[in-house]
Amino acid sequence: MRFEVDLCWDNVQKYAELSNIHLKNAAEYHCFYYHTKQLHSKICRVSDQVDAMFDRDNWEGCDGTPIEARHLANVLRSTLIQFEQFARESERLSSQAHMIVPIYMRTQPLLDEVDGIMLCDYDMGDFKFRAGDRIVIMSNRVPVTTVYASEYSSEGISSGTDIHADRTRSGETNSGSTETVEIIDTSSPPPLTSANAHRPYSIFDSSSDPSGFTENGTVVSHYWRVRGINETAIRVVPSVCVWITSPAVDAINTADKLKEEFLVNWNDTIDRLLQVVCNFMRQFLNRIIDSDGISVADEAALQRLFTLLDESYPRYPSGIYNTEIATLLDTVNELRRETRRGERQSNPIFTLKRTEIQQYINVIEVLQMHMHKSRKFETHYNSLMEWHETQQRIVQEAHRMMYAVDTIQ
Repeated sequence: MRFEVDLCWDNVQKYAELSNIHLKNAAEYHCFYYHTKQLHSKICRVSDQVDAMFDRDNWEGCDGTPIEARHLANVLRSTLIQFEQFARESERLSSQAHMIVPIYMRTQPLLDEVDGIMLCDYDMGDFKFRAGDRIVIMSNRVPVTTVYASEYSSEGISSGTDIHADRTRSGETNSGSTETVEIIDTSSPPPLTSANAHRPYSIFDSSSDPSGFTENGTVVSHYWRVRGINETAIRVVPSVCVWITSPAVDAINTADKLKEEFLVNWNDTIDRLLQVVCNFMRQFLNRIIDSDGISVADEAALQRLFTLLDESYPRYPSGIYNTEIATLLDTVNELRRETRRGERQSNPIFTLKRTEIQQYINVIEVLQMHMHKSRKFETHYNSLMEWHETQQRIVQEAHRMMYAVDTIQ
């Protein structure tokens, strides 16, 4: 009897160690969603702060002075730094999503077969799995009445031990965990619907529990029906022994949704920045015209400023702001040409030093950097989404072919 008792305690220790693995996966799963929700909140908060700041400072009524240019450049630079940080964090979360273990599949009834791997040896005499064996999980809510280990089993549950899975324990669920202590296997399983099975967890969900418990309290069994990767015989093994290797589709979709939301917020912010900079530069150009010209120490620097301004606001017929800036630039350039040819005698009262011209240049350069970085992020995002769609089509085609082969056989 001592051998059986020792074997039983060995199994308890082994399953406790495996439970720690699943607990670690659950912690990573929840941490991923926490970071995702936090980043989404930061993105929305920064966008709102930018709008509120521009409304408060009333850039519509600015004077276009070098001091205002310095302040505006600092605002643009600070906003760019924050959005670059958000871009890096969203990329990190996107990469992490592909390594997340789909814990929700352990607590929700499976609609389809999923891939898995055995975490330990499991020997029941008539069948045996080894640690590292690839398996297919057929069902995670099969009714199991008795699991009996062979008397000579070295890796299974000790001899003479019956595990009755037809008991229902008091169902208390920890909302912060994706694991459950309930076993409900005696009754016929309720029909699965798309509303309660594999419900993806959204970054906009206020709940801290992404495990997706159904409203009727349905939970899964602690014993799963599995088969070897190249076998047809269905076996029953403890769920704690199984690692689900299928990707966490909900985490991947959440990361993609976050990047999409981030890109929308960034582009909306850039549109607002373009409008504010346009208002500022309009006041700057009108000030030159009203002052009957401008006196500068560096004509090349001023020409570079006008070139950058023309590049940032191309002459699109449909762009109201672009057309207005282009018209003002033409007027200023014509005023400068007439002055150089001696056709206009001017004594401009608006003078700019080289360092002051640089403040205006900084505004345009940082604005262009915003647009360049956002386009780069958008290009990478679109290419990644196309790759994901291609991968999904390949997987679907592979499943279709496998189903066709099984049907023929």
